[in-house]
Amino acid sequence: MNAKTFLHLIPLLCALVAGCGRDGSVAEPGFDIPASLVDRMRVSYNLVRNKMSGGAYNLDGEEMMALMMLGYGNAPEIAERPRGEMVFTDDGLSEGERRELWPFDVEAFEATLEAELVRDEKGLYLKKAEEGDTFPFNPTMRWVNAEMEQWAIGQLDTAFTRMAPGVHAEMIGEPEEEGAEIPMWAIPGDGDEYFAIERSDGAWGLRSYQYVLWDGKGKPTLFGEFHSFPSRKEAVAMRTARHDVRSLNNMAVLYWRHRVFPMNFDPAEIKEMLGIAQRMGVPCAKGNLAVLSAHIPEVDQER
Repeated sequence: MNAKTFLHLIPLLCALVAGCGRDGSVAEPGFDIPASLVDRMRVSYNLVRNKMSGGAYNLDGEEMMALMMLGYGNAPEIAERPRGEMVFTDDGLSEGERRELWPFDVEAFEATLEAELVRDEKGLYLKKAEEGDTFPFNPTMRWVNAEMEQWAIGQLDTAFTRMAPGVHAEMIGEPEEEGAEIPMWAIPGDGDEYFAIERSDGAWGLRSYQYVLWDGKGKPTLFGEFHSFPSRKEAVAMRTARHDVRSLNNMAVLYWRHRVFPMNFDPAEIKEMLGIAQRMGVPCAKGNLAVLSAHIPEVDQER
């Protein structure tokens, strides 16, 4: 999608959360936002790729490419450094409240897909075939992505309003190729929320699940982008981050883990998000900032 990302809204976010009255409470023990099946498959593949290539086992390829694009001359060296783990904070909602925001049991559907997979001796997720055989990784990933997209479209059609063909093209200000229209839905709520699914070329057949803000004028804001249909906890983070600093912290952690905006990575943006969360009282944000600075101390210096 040709759209502005949500990060240009950070100054506005700071003003919004200052008056939102949310206290950024301490995370409950064990609170987590589990990774999607697609993300777990991606991580397993990257580890095997690193080992097979003879390079650094812990090389973060996504981080390296993004930092190179940002002009970091030592991007390969940074991407091989140990990477600390940032933590989520409790979003403060019950499962029923999350269901109101995102009425899709994504994790239950993922479990049906994962039941069709096995892990090989290298750790790769592979689809079962006849007589105990398995399909290679690439067709397995394509199958998972196609099944998830088909299910997501059906779910979205039951809960949200499908936009007419051409609305997405109007939103982004660019015509779409015939036969390649991007399905998009209006999300009930604030009146400016939309969700779209865009297919990508490549060996994995990746999808881009996009949460978009648009007031009907100008360019839309791409507020969240995932490789897989977001789970309820992921959706809470993406839908409430502009109003709740706990979710802003959680979006920063998802960003750090390449689970939101997976093809982009900018440590300065993550630092700014966590800085807002810390100033607004999210206790774990300080530790998350320390993780960022330990891994990329360059982020604390002017580039």
